[in-house]
Amino acid sequence: MALVTYIVDWFGYRKGSMFGASMSCAGCQGSGMKISMRHLGANMIQKMQHPCNECKGTGETISDKDRCPQCKEEKVIQLKKVLEVHVEKGKYNGQKITFPGEADDVVGFGS
Repeated sequence: MALVTYIVDWFGYRKGSMFGASMSCAGCQGSGMKISMRHLGANMIQKMQHPCNECKGTGETISDKDRCPQCKEEKVIQLKKVLEVHVEKGKYNGQKITFPGEADDVVGFGS
């Protein structure tokens, strides 16, 4: 069975850059959100808050020369595996088979 999983990029030290060289985003001043205002009428203004396009809502940016070549600032790497599945006698159609230790890694959890 072919499986695609995501593992934490230890080469980029879970930061998305070679040496953890990230800077505060200039577009949102590190908050990860931008506020835009729109005039609706004579005395009406609408304020909208949305994720920053430059940093994708993270609040930090990495220069092109410091960006990790493996994860490309995503902090996880896509890994393709082939697992061998042994179906025991007596299994029902649609019954789930679990694979311990084969879940996706998440940045910020674990060691």
